[in-house]
Amino acid sequence: MLPFYEVQEHRVKIGPLRPGFCFPAHLHVECEMIGVRKGCMRMRADDISYTIGEGEIFLIAPNQVHVYVGASEDVEGCLLMFHPEEASGLSWNLLRTRPANPLVTAEHVPERLWQALDWMEEERRENCEQAVRALLTLILAKLYPLTKPILTEVSQEEDLIRRALTRIHETFQEDLPQEDLARELGVTHWYLSHLFNAHLKMGYRTYVNALRVEQARRMLLTTGLPVTDIAYRCGFNSQSSFNRAFRNWFHTTPREMREKIR
Repeated sequence: MLPFYEVQEHRVKIGPLRPGFCFPAHLHVECEMIGVRKGCMRMRADDISYTIGEGEIFLIAPNQVHVYVGASEDVEGCLLMFHPEEASGLSWNLLRTRPANPLVTAEHVPERLWQALDWMEEERRENCEQAVRALLTLILAKLYPLTKPILTEVSQEEDLIRRALTRIHETFQEDLPQEDLARELGVTHWYLSHLFNAHLKMGYRTYVNALRVEQARRMLLTTGLPVTDIAYRCGFNSQSSFNRAFRNWFHTTPREMREKIR
């Protein structure tokens, strides 16, 4: 599956790692941190393979393509995502820097950092946003220097594709023609096509359909809505176009996928 741009609903999100956890190639504006207390997690970031072992922490930069290949069945740990602006109290601009050594080995991770992560998870469950942000600042102040951050420059193309993807995520359930989006961004239709093919290795319409079928997949697995209703809610104008796009992406039909979980 080609990389997709993921938009988060929460500015800070933390939760436990799950045995066997995997996730396809994606990127997002948020930073992401994986902490493994037990077992291991295999992943790729920028086409480099990593194994995060016991006691290790891995930090993913904003807009960095990454894939979770799989977690061991005995894995324990946490997955933390946060918008870079939530770390504004630090001296580093997380949108302008990137870890040179994203994998922090166990001997360099203090036990207090794990305790802070556990505490953050508790405060998140209690919806205490102020405490969550304070703990995030503390964790990053201790962790980020260990990754040896280096300055990076965001190119005009990268900024433009980020704006385009954010806009698409706001409108993918509607019908926003590529020409209209290009006009909003102040570029030509042909240049926007070039950006999609260069950065995401797919065209505009393919990307929009990928978002739609992914939303449809979640609704199929978590709601009892009829398949036809899901198709229209996700932006498809007919059942046949929905079925065709869904099969192209998941190699099965919507009804067959729903039957597998019953």
